[in-house]
Amino acid sequence: MVLANRLIGTRQQLYPLLLLGTALTAMAQTTDQAVVAGRALQLHTGNGHCVVRDEKAKLQLPTQLAAPCHFVLRENGHLQSFHYAKKGTVAIIVAAPATRDAIAPWPAVTLADQCATQAQGIIIHNGKLALSAHKARDGLFCPNISLDEKVFYGFAHPFGVGSTP
Repeated sequence: MVLANRLIGTRQQLYPLLLLGTALTAMAQTTDQAVVAGRALQLHTGNGHCVVRDEKAKLQLPTQLAAPCHFVLRENGHLQSFHYAKKGTVAIIVAAPATRDAIAPWPAVTLADQCATQAQGIIIHNGKLALSAHKARDGLFCPNISLDEKVFYGFAHPFGVGSTP
């Protein structure tokens, strides 16, 4: 009986730790990963938002995009990115899953395409990782359907050619 009470007591003490570990795992769920300009990046879910992580540099950049999030890929499954002189390499993350109503105007797109309604650029310039100042919040962005280069340009140059903020 004493042994049973000790085992039950130990289990009751460990139970909160198990719950905490489960909660932390759920908060830091990896949704995607890619190599951008030579840096291995991961996308995680944290507090309902997307977080960009570079484990090697021990860097974490929280976004204001609703989770889950994914990198935009080319049709061949490789990361889609573009490099701009004086701006760096730009990749795009998409977030906030699109509803059936949001994709309805595009008959070729289905829920299986995992399209999203928000996007933001990840920029690597001179070895520094940053998020674009601009966030797109009312579009349709599909991680497995390439985007036009102009979208990448817009994240790298948010005020247009020759403009200043």
